[in-house]
Amino acid sequence: MRGEPDDLAPTMAEVAGAVAAVGDHNRAEQIARTIAYPQEQARALIAVAGAVAEAGDHEWAAGLAADAEQIARTITEPWQQGYAVIAIAGAAAAAGDHEQAEQIARTFADPDYQAQALAGVAKAVAKAGDHERAAGLAADAEQIARTITDSQERGYGSAEIAVAGALAAAGDHDRAEQIAHTVPNPHGQAEALADVAQAVAKAGDHEWAEEIARTVPNPHGQAQALAGVARAVAEAGDHEQAEQIVRTLTDPYDQVGALAGVAGAAAQAGDHERAARLAAEAEQIARTLTNPYEQMGALTGVARAVAAAGDHDRAEQIARTHTTPQEQAWALIEVAQVVGLPQAGHLLGTAFALGLWRTPLQALATLYPREAIRIADAVYANDGSARLLEERPQVTGPEHPHTLQARARIAYKTGTAGDPAGAAAIQEELLVACLRVLGPDHPDTLTTMGVLAHWRDEAGDHSGAATAWKRLLTARVRALGPDHPDSITTWDQLASSRAKAGDAEGAAAATAELAAGLMRLLGPDHPHTLSVRGHLAYYQGMAGDANAAALAFTQLLEDCLRVLGPDHPDTGAARESAVYWQAIAHEGAS
Repeated sequence: MRGEPDDLAPTMAEVAGAVAAVGDHNRAEQIARTIAYPQEQARALIAVAGAVAEAGDHEWAAGLAADAEQIARTITEPWQQGYAVIAIAGAAAAAGDHEQAEQIARTFADPDYQAQALAGVAKAVAKAGDHERAAGLAADAEQIARTITDSQERGYGSAEIAVAGALAAAGDHDRAEQIAHTVPNPHGQAEALADVAQAVAKAGDHEWAEEIARTVPNPHGQAQALAGVARAVAEAGDHEQAEQIVRTLTDPYDQVGALAGVAGAAAQAGDHERAARLAAEAEQIARTLTNPYEQMGALTGVARAVAAAGDHDRAEQIARTHTTPQEQAWALIEVAQVVGLPQAGHLLGTAFALGLWRTPLQALATLYPREAIRIADAVYANDGSARLLEERPQVTGPEHPHTLQARARIAYKTGTAGDPAGAAAIQEELLVACLRVLGPDHPDTLTTMGVLAHWRDEAGDHSGAATAWKRLLTARVRALGPDHPDSITTWDQLASSRAKAGDAEGAAAATAELAAGLMRLLGPDHPHTLSVRGHLAYYQGMAGDANAAALAFTQLLEDCLRVLGPDHPDTGAARESAVYWQAIAHEGAS
């Protein structure tokens, strides 16, 4: 349901940051402090601190950052607390309190987190102009990163990625490039080299930046790095060279994104003729993409570029070609943020009508801060959902969409209060009403089916959850098609519930469909595709077919070695599983 507050706290954290960005710092802080979830309240206070610091009140910003740190320390999930504190250290540095930021970063016992935190502080210090201190912090982060012994942390190389970015920000581009090349994970290495290449491009050495980007071994990663360099070159005013870089890309999806990025930079510089030409070319290429997931993302970028080039009506038309309401809402919001007032008003209004009600809130806060504040007040004033449910039928009727939203809120609060079975019961009644009032293919009806399945799983009714996921899958395939990302995701949820219910054979069948869909959407070498193939092999083994599991893990190992390299954690897991299931198959044959 649109009123489902499952991610309300993250949304309100974004609203707090947006309200702060437009200058109402007091109200932004008030909104942030009403958020109940520690990680989101900390994130909101960090965003407000950043806006306050930019406005010049560093003392207030430092106080907000200190409060955010205290709240973050209460987060019980270690990785969530770690990344929250890393962000707070960066916020304190951005607020100008470099000493406090460094102290926060050095409180980590885990060398991976400490290296990332120090690197984040180094980047903020470099942005403030103190490159000497930034270089020292980055060097410390590099030394600490070398002490990491955890194989999984070393396997991805998050610390090295952060260190490379910090060294690049501090101006030590040579060392940054060297560190980036040491990242063991191909995707992480691509990310690090892309960051370094963009920093070098922004520093004015466009040829070197392009050379660095072309050293990325992964084809898609290299394309993304070159697209980033092209944008930086275009933003520096050399639109001709930026366009030349883009035209070396051969993959249509990568080229669309890069063309749209250069078009946006050209429009910002006033070269609207070039921007319009590049945006039109990007749209033509996007229309040729056969992968629906890629086409949706590409067309959203094109719509934004066309809007930046000045053709606001055409941008809206492109945004409205999205076939799913939520994707159309996101595209309209992107266009609204470019065109500004007054046209943005009607675009945001349409987005509110199409998608989840909270989707346009951040854009609304930027363009209409008073309205965003009014909505925030209304949301947090309504903490008596039971009373609201009692009042709504008298005003709107028991099956009015607003009443249905209130019932969804009751279900959510019931579940999060520790009664998932009660939440499932409410959702079952709500689903009957949605089917009758909205119809079987309405987005809110589909969402209600998914929420019902979730609460059944939480209540331990995994067979019932699997039944609900199967029903949702049938509806999504009918409404959206078998290759829509939402349809493919539902195969994953169905497999999970079947596995929890002890139906390994059913889980394998659902996972096989999921793997086939991901092969079509993402390709055989995408990390998510490889991961799901591992799940499929495992379920095949648990269903009693050890030979199939052994063969599947052996084939997966070959692909992981080729795509991820021998030292990646996923490669190691595939190797161990292949050995295990080969042994089981051998025992069964003897």
